[in-house]
Amino acid sequence: MRWSGRQWLGDALGGAVVALLSLPMTVPLGALAFAPLGAGFLPAGVAAAFCTAIVGGLVAALAGGSPLQISGPRASMALMSAGAIATALDQGARPDQAVAVAGLSLALAGGLQVLIGRAGMGRVVRYLPYPVLAGFVNGVALLILLGQLAAVLGLPPSLSWRALPGHWRQVAPLAPLEALATMALMAWAPRLTRRLPPLVLAFAGGSLVDLLLRSVGAAPDLGPRLVAPEGLSFWLRGPALLAGLAGNAALPGWLAAEMPVIVVLALVGSLESLLSALSLDAASGSRHDPRRELLGQGLGNLAAACCGGIAGAGAPIRGLASYRLGGRSRRAAVIQCLLLLALLCWGRPLLMHLSYAVMAGIMVMVALSMGDLWLFRLLRRDPRRFGADALVAALVAVVSVTVNLAMAVLAGVALTLLLFMLRMSRPVVRTVRDGAGARSRRQRPLAAERYLAGQRQRLRLASLDGPLFFGTADRACQDLAALWPETAPPGCLILDLGRVGHVDLAGLRMLDQLRRDQERRGHHLLLAGVDLEAARWSWLRPAGLEAPLAAGRLFAGLDQALEAAEDLLLAGGPHAETPEVAPDAFALLAGLPDAARRALTAGLERRGHDAGAVLFRQGEAGDGLYLLSRGDVEIRLPAQGSHPPLRLARLAPGTLFGEMALLDGSDRSADAVAVQPCVCHVLSPAAFAAFSGLYPAAAAQILRNIGGELAERLRLANSRWQDGM
Repeated sequence: MRWSGRQWLGDALGGAVVALLSLPMTVPLGALAFAPLGAGFLPAGVAAAFCTAIVGGLVAALAGGSPLQISGPRASMALMSAGAIATALDQGARPDQAVAVAGLSLALAGGLQVLIGRAGMGRVVRYLPYPVLAGFVNGVALLILLGQLAAVLGLPPSLSWRALPGHWRQVAPLAPLEALATMALMAWAPRLTRRLPPLVLAFAGGSLVDLLLRSVGAAPDLGPRLVAPEGLSFWLRGPALLAGLAGNAALPGWLAAEMPVIVVLALVGSLESLLSALSLDAASGSRHDPRRELLGQGLGNLAAACCGGIAGAGAPIRGLASYRLGGRSRRAAVIQCLLLLALLCWGRPLLMHLSYAVMAGIMVMVALSMGDLWLFRLLRRDPRRFGADALVAALVAVVSVTVNLAMAVLAGVALTLLLFMLRMSRPVVRTVRDGAGARSRRQRPLAAERYLAGQRQRLRLASLDGPLFFGTADRACQDLAALWPETAPPGCLILDLGRVGHVDLAGLRMLDQLRRDQERRGHHLLLAGVDLEAARWSWLRPAGLEAPLAAGRLFAGLDQALEAAEDLLLAGGPHAETPEVAPDAFALLAGLPDAARRALTAGLERRGHDAGAVLFRQGEAGDGLYLLSRGDVEIRLPAQGSHPPLRLARLAPGTLFGEMALLDGSDRSADAVAVQPCVCHVLSPAAFAAFSGLYPAAAAQILRNIGGELAERLRLANSRWQDGM
C-alpha cells in the first residue's frame, strides 16, 4: 500500500502526542506495579512500564487486529502485576525472584491470550458478567486512589495507604496543593482547549507549577521527584531472572498460587483490549479482527515478560487521541514506541524533574473517571430488582481492595453463578388447572362431548415456564406428583413444555420418573410442546433418550395433547370411537320416523377419500351436507403468503360439516381436507329438497337438529376460547 505524505504526517503527529500522553501514565503505573517491593525498586518499576509500552506495544501493534490500537500499561493491568509480585512475596520469594515469577506469570497469561485468540474464543471473554466488571472497575479505581494517597501527601509513593497514619508528621504541605492544581487543570482542560488531550495539558501545567515552586525554594514542602529509571540494562536482566527460576524446587508452588492471577490477567487483558478495539471501530467506522487482536496482545505480553515488563493491554485513550490527530495506521503506534525508547535512552535526566505529586493528581483524575456508578444508580431506582447485582459489584470492589484483583474477579463470578442458580431455580410450574373448559379443536359427536364434560375432572393441565434442569427438576417433580390424591380415579396429566427453554439430563430423568409415578397410580402422562426437530429437544433422539417418553406421549402442540387425552378418557366408555359410524346413527336423524329415516339414508351419496384429499375448497359452491362416517377431516383456512394453513377444527367420525350450504346455499367458507382415509355420506340440496316434499315434518326436524347442534357447538367453542384453549 502506498502512503501519501499527509498520511505520514498524521501518523507522526498522532504517535508523538500519544508518546507525550503515555508518559504521565507509564511512570506512575510502573511505580504502582512494583510498589510491593518497596521504594528501592521504583526505578525498576518505571523501567518495566517503559518496557511494556515500547516492546509490548510494538509487538501488539505489528501483530494485532486493529490498525488503530496502541497498547501499553493500564491501571488495571498494573495492579494485576502488583498482585502477582505480592503473591510471590507472600509465598517466600525474594524480591528478584518475585519479579521473575511475576514475569513468568505474565508470559503464561500472554500464552493463554494467544490460545484464546487462536481458538476463536474472543467473544467468550466478553461474557464476563456485568456486575463483576463494574465491581472490578470500581475496585481498580479505589486501589488507584488509595495507592496515590502517599504521593498526593508528598510521602514516598511506595508507602502503603495502610501505613499512612504513622507518617502524618512527614506530610509535605504544598504537595496536596500541587496535586489539586493538576487535577483542576485536567478537569478544566476541555473548556480551555480541545486541541490537546486534558491529560497532556494537566501534565504540562502541573510540571510547570512544580518548577516554579521549586525555583523559589519550596522544594522541601513539595515531596519527592522521580528517581531516574533504569535503562536498557534492566531489559537485559529480564531473561536472566527468568532463567534463574529453572530448577527452583519452590517454583511449582509459586505458580500454583499465581494461577488465579494468570487466568484473570488473560481474561481482563483480553476483555479490555477487545473493548478498546470496539471503541476505535465506533470512532473510525472500521472493523477489527478479534482473533488477531488477541494474538497480538498475547504476543505483546509475552515479549514484555521476556524483557522484565509488566502486563499491558490496548487503551482507547491512546488510540482515540492518535486517530483524532490524524493517525490512521500501525505506524502511529510504532512512532510512539520509538519516541518512548529515545526518551528512556537519552532523556532520563529530564524524567528526574518530574514530580510524583503531579503524576498522582493525574492518576486520581483517571481513577475518578474510571468509576462505574450506573449499577448503583439503578439500585437507587429499584433496590429489590438490582440489589443482588449491586451486592456482587460491591463484593468485587471490597475484595479487590482487601485481598487482590484476581480473587475479587473469581469471587464475583462465583457469587454471580450462585445468584443465577437461585434465580433460575424458582418454581417452574407456572399454572395448574383441571380439565373444566379444556377442550381440543377435535369435534366429536355431541353425545361424546357431553360424556367428556362429565369426565374432565380426571384431566389436569400443568404449564411449565423456565429451564428444567438440576436446580428445578426435583421441586417440579414434587409439585406435579401432588396434583392427584392417592385415591383419585385414573386420569391424564398434560405437561405443557412450550415455555421450557432448556432441559438437561436431570430434567429428562425427572420427566421419566414422573411418568413411572403416574403410571403406578393409573394415570397417563402426556407432554405438549415437544418438537423433536427443535434445538432444545433434537439431542434426545440421537442419544436414544426420547424412547422412555415416547409411545404416544410426545406432542408438538397443546391441542394435539388434549385430543389424545380426550381419546384416553373416552376409551372403554360408551362413547369410544368406532371404526365406522352408520348413517342412521347420526344425531341428525334423531326424532325421525322409520320411513323418513330410510328415505333420507337412501338419498345419501357415499364418497371415499384418500389421505390428503381435498373434499372442497374455500369459495367453491356448496354441494351438500357431509356426514363423516370414518376417518378424520380437518377444516382449514388456506395458506396466506408465507403463513401456513390455519387449522380450525378436526372432525371425528359421527360429526357433520358443510351444513351452511344446505341451509342457505352459500359458498364454502373454508377448506376440508382428509387427514387419513375417510368415508363421507353427502346429502345434496337436490336430495334434501326431494325429501322435504315427501316428508315436510321430518325435514323441519332435521333443520331443528342442525340448529341445535350448531348452538351447542357454539357454546362449546365459546367455553374453549374463554378458557384460553
